[in-house]
Amino acid sequence: MRRVCVVFLAFSLALSAVFLVLNSACPMLLHGPSYVIQRTQGDIRLLSAAVEFYRLDHHDYPEALTDLVEKELIYALYPDRWGSDYNYRVEPDGADFVIYSSGPNRVDEFGGGDDVMLSGKEYGCPVYYRCPTFCERVRDVAFIGAVVFWPVSVLACMLWGCLAGFRYVRDLLR
Repeated sequence: MRRVCVVFLAFSLALSAVFLVLNSACPMLLHGPSYVIQRTQGDIRLLSAAVEFYRLDHHDYPEALTDLVEKELIYALYPDRWGSDYNYRVEPDGADFVIYSSGPNRVDEFGGGDDVMLSGKEYGCPVYYRCPTFCERVRDVAFIGAVVFWPVSVLACMLWGCLAGFRYVRDLLR
């Protein structure tokens, strides 16, 4: 009886470990589906603010985003979440500018396609990679497996052990 309980506990512990490994395999799991988009848009907001500070100091927009680093308005110019440089353009009339990311396909589509901008677009799952549906399923299974299955199996073994103990005591009293 003890051997069965030990094997059952070992199996449930191993299964829980598998669930936890699957849970950690999903990079977007804890942040939801729009995490990469939100972080990219946050970077664009910071770059836009630095461009505005540059304009206030120099009465003109910078030629390139690297000018922001040279004037020490930002510490460094990091690539977007997909490893590409941010795209920066001053409107032809010189009255405004646009900053955007090339998105998952890393192709500059001038703000169209899967490019990530601050506004005017909706970012749906079919267009962007790392679609969260698989991760959401893994999260749910991992939660049930690791948080529910393991304690339930421990309680079942404890109850099984108690019942076996009661049978043992009952047999001794006979």
